[in-house]
Amino acid sequence: MVQPAGGPRDHTSVTILPDGGFAAITNAGNVVCLDPADGSFRWESSQILGLPDHEPPMHITPVASVDGRMYCASYEGDLYQFTFRRPRGDGANAEEGRG
Repeated sequence: MVQPAGGPRDHTSVTILPDGGFAAITNAGNVVCLDPADGSFRWESSQILGLPDHEPPMHITPVASVDGRMYCASYEGDLYQFTFRRPRGDGANAEEGRG
C-alpha cells in the first residue's frame, strides 16, 4: 500500500473530533484532520501554528474532549492544546496553545 505524502503515520490511532472529523498524526509530526464522509483533507496543525516544520513534532495520538479541545504530545514531553471554535460555514477552526 502506498501512503500519500502527509498521510497519517502507519502506527497512529485515529481520534474523532467534536465536529465528526478524524484526526491523526502525520509522518511530519503534525495533526491532520480528514472529513468523515469522504476522507478529504480539512486542515493540518501546521496551518494553525503557521509553521510547516515545528519543533518538537507531535508523536502521541491526539485526544479530543467533549468541551471542544484536543490534546497531543511529543516524545520530548511537550503538550499541545487546540481549542476548537464553531465553524463559520467553511470547516473547523482551531486555536493552538503549547505548554
